[in-house]
Amino acid sequence: MKAGKIILHTALIAAIIVLGILVYRSIVTPMRFEDECNRRRDAVAEKLKVIRTLQEAHKMVYGKYAANLDSLIIDLQQGKQPVVKKEVVKVVPEDMTESEALKQGYIRRDTVFMNPLEKLRDEKKLIKVSKQGDTTAITDQELMELKYVPVKQQDGKERLQFTSNAGQIERGGFQVPVFEVKVDLKDLLWDLDNQSVINKIAEIERVPGKYAGWKVGDMENPVTDGNFE
Repeated sequence: MKAGKIILHTALIAAIIVLGILVYRSIVTPMRFEDECNRRRDAVAEKLKVIRTLQEAHKMVYGKYAANLDSLIIDLQQGKQPVVKKEVVKVVPEDMTESEALKQGYIRRDTVFMNPLEKLRDEKKLIKVSKQGDTTAITDQELMELKYVPVKQQDGKERLQFTSNAGQIERGGFQVPVFEVKVDLKDLLWDLDNQSVINKIAEIERVPGKYAGWKVGDMENPVTDGNFE
């Protein structure tokens, strides 16, 4: 009888331990999944923000957005755009406006042609921020890598790239340039728990018209917003 009680007691303890592990996993696993989703969203968002900056520069130079991300970089590397440079000839009196200083020869302006990428670098618009808050310039190599989604490569497949497009839509009788760069969640989260990914996508798609992924721009509206903002 005593041996039976010991066995029963041991079984109960084992059951409690197993139940505790299952409860722990039911809480921790979804949290880890969401944490990883958020980490990947942030990594994608950083690239999409830079792509948006480049697309806006491309539109400034060429009057349109680039449909292909390789072409986007190459066009900007080869492009030129007019930039007004201001030169101070002599010290401007404090009570003098800039227009007056220009008329009286205290300052002068010259129009020069500058590479769009160099202009963006001069304006500190091509930078990345570390976790410690430090900023560094984005290199040419990193610009060429922008087209790749920051996620582990699948065995036997090419590196995952953002889907990109550009064109024009009609607004108020005018043709307006638009662009869109995106990645589907099913591709971004390909190596995570399949059922969790399915559930997350289904939850998002319950909202009519909501895109289950991350993107910047829109092919149906002349906006440059990202849905991660």
